[in-house]
Amino acid sequence: MAPKMLTTTIPCRGGLNQSSNVQELLTKPGEAISLVNFECSRTGGYRRISGYDFLDEEVIPGTGSVEGIRSYQGIVAVRDGNVYHSEDGTYWLQVNKDVTNGDETALLAAAVIPRARGRVMSSEFIVGTTKYILSVNGVDAPNILSIIGTERSNFTYRYREIIESGSLVGAKYCVVAKGQFIIGGMTGDPTSIYYSSHASTDLISPEDDDKEIPQENFNGATSGFISFGDIVTGVAIHREQVYVFCQQSIFKVTGLDTGEAQSIPVTRDIGCVDGFTVQEVGGDLLFLAPDGIRTIAKTDRLADLELGVISRKVHLSIGRFLAPQGEFQFYSTVVREKNQYRIWAINEGNADNTQRGVIAAYTYDDTKGTFDWAFSTMEGLGVTCVDNSYHEGRERIIHGNQAGRACVQETGDTFGGTRINYTYQSPYTDFGDIGIRKNFHKVSVISRPEGSVEMGLDLRYDYENIDVHQPLTYPIVPMQQPAIYGDPLVTYNDPNIFYGVANIPDTDIYTEGSGFTVSFRVRSLGLIDDASFDIQSLQIDLTSGGKI
Repeated sequence: MAPKMLTTTIPCRGGLNQSSNVQELLTKPGEAISLVNFECSRTGGYRRISGYDFLDEEVIPGTGSVEGIRSYQGIVAVRDGNVYHSEDGTYWLQVNKDVTNGDETALLAAAVIPRARGRVMSSEFIVGTTKYILSVNGVDAPNILSIIGTERSNFTYRYREIIESGSLVGAKYCVVAKGQFIIGGMTGDPTSIYYSSHASTDLISPEDDDKEIPQENFNGATSGFISFGDIVTGVAIHREQVYVFCQQSIFKVTGLDTGEAQSIPVTRDIGCVDGFTVQEVGGDLLFLAPDGIRTIAKTDRLADLELGVISRKVHLSIGRFLAPQGEFQFYSTVVREKNQYRIWAINEGNADNTQRGVIAAYTYDDTKGTFDWAFSTMEGLGVTCVDNSYHEGRERIIHGNQAGRACVQETGDTFGGTRINYTYQSPYTDFGDIGIRKNFHKVSVISRPEGSVEMGLDLRYDYENIDVHQPLTYPIVPMQQPAIYGDPLVTYNDPNIFYGVANIPDTDIYTEGSGFTVSFRVRSLGLIDDASFDIQSLQIDLTSGGKI
């Protein structure tokens, strides 16, 4: 009697899992043991991440990496320590000049205020109707920039450094809360934060009469400093609370606007590795601690307990960033529309400057009826600074790179013209009985492409045992984006979409080989610039070969 054909489906859900042992993973076939340049899709499954395009063909002046970037009246970027502004990326104007409300002509003629190279953190604030940017770079005094106007022909610039308090030199972290500047990580006082005056009537120095921005004042009655006895590694605002992160502790700070500031410990047993990893997502603050990615809510509630760590599933990827500490520089952002937290780490001393990152997505698991964090990894973006803002009513994520370019994420099918390598690999599964050999006849990849895609499928048997036949890569026939009426991803008459294509194509691959366990790997073939696509599930046809 011919063996009965069995059909089973593996839904792609749960994200990257590096914490379960081999036996546990046998029962979690929908998760992944490799998930590179994928994200956990809001519609279920795993989606190959979008690429990035250059803002324009013009390179930001200077040499080396872009040290800071921000959406502000176009783009403000820092390279070689110098601050540049561009309305559209086609012309970069140096603005770290000795000017007060001067136009472009005045700016070109003004003397440069020298700045050193350093990783830039910035925070925006508004006085009246004017928006300002407060920035620090870990070397120089803090600075403030304003750009007033609607276009290049009528822009006026104001740039100045906060030099009235020498204690602020070398600040690494800054934030603006309730009209006050909060600055930390200074070279000469790394265990303290300094905060500015709160009210315009609180100015006591003679030169304060000429100040355009009262918040610059650090010598008024409601200004001051707080020492924490631990090296400050970041400051952040969450739900109108000021949080100060240190190497081995975290504090809330209250009363800054009353002149009676005090610090309240959140925990004295766990700290933050780098303030550039602190982001607000999912109604909570996320940050990189020495034991992984944590949320401030759980850390506050559970103190130093490991239960506050959300990144246990990707401890291997995160662990590479943490040992030894100080080897990596970190950058992070949120993708609000996707409820994502993205963190990158780069070793500037590494010969190939390899950069890797992790995506944490706060997703709904309908099998459990709860929200949880799901993870994947990134390679190849080359982020050296990043900013998230709303531009023309839409979320825009921009980053600078090592080549001095300004880039716009979440657009295009390549990383600035370089093909995106991607890999998804399922855990090894035994389909219920590890003692039975299975013969695999067909695998159907249920996916949804957003353009032309040519990918490959590998079947890896018995943990890639060299004594077991491992088939060559099966190329998956080219897929095209279907034309779906009303779909925001579809543009009418776009030559890249195809009428008559199924909404969710079912690509059948007839396979060979057998094994007690099998893992499925989808990867880039590198033949074309693959568009993004979802992998929703895998459907497998197999027969039992009996116990051997």
